[in-house]
Amino acid sequence: MPPKATAAPFATAGWPAAAATRRSSRRHKLWCSSAAESPDRRQPRRRSANYQPSSWDYDTLLSLKGGSGGRDRVCQCSHDQFKRRVKNMLLGKSEESSCKVNLIGTIQRLGISYHFEEEIRSILSSISMETANDRHGDGVASMALKFRLLRENGFSADPGLLKHNIYAKNCSKATLQRDVNRFLSLYEASYLAFKGEETLDVARKFSTKALRDLMPSMPPHTRKRVAHALDLPLHWRAPRLETRWFIDHCAGGLHPLLLQFAKVDFNNVQRVHQEELARLAGWDESPCERLPEYMKALYSVMYNTSNEVADNVLKVHGCSMHSVLGKAWHDISVSFLVEAKWHHGSCRPTLREYLDNGRVSCSAPLLLLHAFPMLSSEVNAKTFSLIQSYPRLVQSASLVLRLCNDSATHTAELQRGDAPSSIAIHMSESGGTEQDSRKAMEDLIMEAWKAINQEAFGSSCKFSRPFAKACVNLARISQCVYHKGDGFGEPNDVKRKQINDLFLEPAVC
Repeated sequence: MPPKATAAPFATAGWPAAAATRRSSRRHKLWCSSAAESPDRRQPRRRSANYQPSSWDYDTLLSLKGGSGGRDRVCQCSHDQFKRRVKNMLLGKSEESSCKVNLIGTIQRLGISYHFEEEIRSILSSISMETANDRHGDGVASMALKFRLLRENGFSADPGLLKHNIYAKNCSKATLQRDVNRFLSLYEASYLAFKGEETLDVARKFSTKALRDLMPSMPPHTRKRVAHALDLPLHWRAPRLETRWFIDHCAGGLHPLLLQFAKVDFNNVQRVHQEELARLAGWDESPCERLPEYMKALYSVMYNTSNEVADNVLKVHGCSMHSVLGKAWHDISVSFLVEAKWHHGSCRPTLREYLDNGRVSCSAPLLLLHAFPMLSSEVNAKTFSLIQSYPRLVQSASLVLRLCNDSATHTAELQRGDAPSSIAIHMSESGGTEQDSRKAMEDLIMEAWKAINQEAFGSSCKFSRPFAKACVNLARISQCVYHKGDGFGEPNDVKRKQINDLFLEPAVC
């Protein structure tokens, strides 16, 4: 690393300030080459990872503006009108709590629940008290949906509410034929389990089998919806992608007002994303001359972004975060060096050693640290100390990212001769097959999710709800990016369509 400088805040944490403070007046296309040649022939040539070339055109991203001003004003007017009407619908009188629960569930699936957080929490608070006094008043679908909504919004929810319904419906196939929605609701609720909640483990296995048995006799639309759920549960899906899928595939049975508001809102959020992408694509290159060519753009972006976050924390909260971020970058660099030593040396780590290091090298703690001051009301030395201690919530979300990445990249990394993945190490330690080791890693992912649920939604949560939700969403995007392939290194048509639907193609109003 270049010598420390004193011209910028990160200098105290070992950050070189050299050319990173300089800004070029020209915008450059920042190419990420996995096998870039060093200008100094004495330096070793970087080994190629053989990544696919980018599918996205730089100029297209740079040109994203998020729509015209006139159109934005019209959409905002419609958006505000729809929002008022949906709020009135939500606050309207209804004798059945199950009707309110279904409405909240639909609003959540449509991605518009963030507009009504206070109203939803007030309704769920009342439902929570009602549910505690009446454990047998609703059917399976309604009770399972209540449980899921209460738990993921931080209210006390007893899995015992579902126990009677699980076994009561374990009967003839004729009954199963009429109960797809009930089993689907039970299936989705089961993924909100905490560790030790065996009732929900039973519910997950039972509902999964019931849905698979019923699929051949389902109508096409229902079969598609169930297949989508069995492929990846709702709780593990990236929320905005799931919103787009739900709008596109489940519009038929939705209230027209809810659907129209969801489409307008989705397009509004998409325009914000487009503006952000345009800004990211237009970042100036400010290289640090002492780094290899392929690292210059990366370093300047890393340096300037972290400085911007730390400066904002100092301005808003009055405390310094420069050394905290500097240490986090130091920690991830050390974790990379450890993996490099494993790759080049003869030492093979144990699975525990690999996962302990992998929780850091996957970059999740670093990402969450940058997000923390923007999502927390209490930002001070005490909370920095807490987040730096790698609390269980951060560790568990990081483990999901590490294991999902390994599942998708194991074969390619084996062919490249990279350091062993969790799957390879488990195979070596257990003497089992690759399939056995993949199943073992899937079990670890499930246990990590239970820990995430308990830390994010349980009564002992140490963080603000927005930050806890960010940890949950990081685990969700990990499942999304690496589901059925490496969406980062080798994106397939499914991943490209997801990116197109999320960022580029508006929902048709």
